[in-house]
Amino acid sequence: MSSQKSDASLLDDAVFALVENPVSMREILSQSECWATTAFQSAVWLSNCIDYEIKMGRHPVLIAIYKDQALVGVMPLVCFTKLGINCLGWLGWELSDYNTPCLSPSLFSSLTTSEVRIVWKKCRALLPSVDLVLAHKQPENFVDKSNPFAHCCTTQETDSAHNYQNSEDWTYIEKNIFRSHMLQNLRRREKKLRRSGTVRYEHIVEPEAIERTIQSLTEWKNAQLLDRGALNPFGNEFYCQFLKNAAISGAKDGTIRVYALSLEERPLAVLYLVCSKERWVQYQIAYEQAEFVRCSPGSLLNHHVFKTCIASGAVSFDFGYGDETYKNRLTNQSVAMLCSIIPFTFAGYIGACTIRLSMVGRRFIKRNETLKAAVYRILKGLRRLLGKSSNRK
Repeated sequence: MSSQKSDASLLDDAVFALVENPVSMREILSQSECWATTAFQSAVWLSNCIDYEIKMGRHPVLIAIYKDQALVGVMPLVCFTKLGINCLGWLGWELSDYNTPCLSPSLFSSLTTSEVRIVWKKCRALLPSVDLVLAHKQPENFVDKSNPFAHCCTTQETDSAHNYQNSEDWTYIEKNIFRSHMLQNLRRREKKLRRSGTVRYEHIVEPEAIERTIQSLTEWKNAQLLDRGALNPFGNEFYCQFLKNAAISGAKDGTIRVYALSLEERPLAVLYLVCSKERWVQYQIAYEQAEFVRCSPGSLLNHHVFKTCIASGAVSFDFGYGDETYKNRLTNQSVAMLCSIIPFTFAGYIGACTIRLSMVGRRFIKRNETLKAAVYRILKGLRRLLGKSSNRK
């Protein structure tokens, strides 16, 4: 463990300590969990992110911030390479919908954008090989609080996040969010499904059942994304195992929940959530593309879990990162997502320019449906071609 003293006015006498041992990292994460600003900063989630990053050949670290020998903040980070450049980003940034530090409320609410930049500089001073901070998927705000980390040297991500901020009962939500024609369609499709057998909505909690259920989810998502030609994390065995491990460990305290809609013993749809007491985040949803697809099992399960979330006392059902069309119908709040890009070396400056340009290009493609469809077709064709080539070898 190495350390360095801060020279920021707010962080006078604060000490930044580098923690690289996975066991020590998990111990500190358990101490800072009470400061988590989103469900993706729970100790369960980030501990499983550590394992994933190691399997991917990256270097997960924590920067622990102490003042008067007391822990006041944690920066969960990972060192990785992009375009040949050494980058520093949030731990599990690929896996999480929201990325933030875990800071005590007094420290978090008092930080200014200039002080955030100093925090990043202090982190980099402990990791001198880093060329560039690349901090993806930072929410602009948390309900009524601005996020100072999201406003430091940022560029806009390709997508926003969307959620339903609840202040009414379920009757009001059904009437004003789902509306009568949507509810009629859902009830008609559920009725049609029930003619084929017993329909069950289940909260899956047993480890073996979680493994089987998530296996169905990953297989469905893999097939759907391959068919579209979209980027496909479900082809990565480490990611699929991460989903299972996180769900099993998170089922104990409800930080991760898995729900399924089944016909008899056959799962038709699966919903994977990352939860805090106040907010449930819909992280992954998938359904079987077979004879019952016209019954909209994914929509039926989504409606059931939305209702379950509100009944639990949570103040928000969050559809997470991504601009899928259906989210606009079911949410009343959008959150801008921002990426901090802070270069420290000449290579970092070159990388920063390249990454900013690529993000502008991705945003342009995603906002043009014709162009996006064409890109997907090209990627789908290339993957098929590469697949045939590898099979011949």
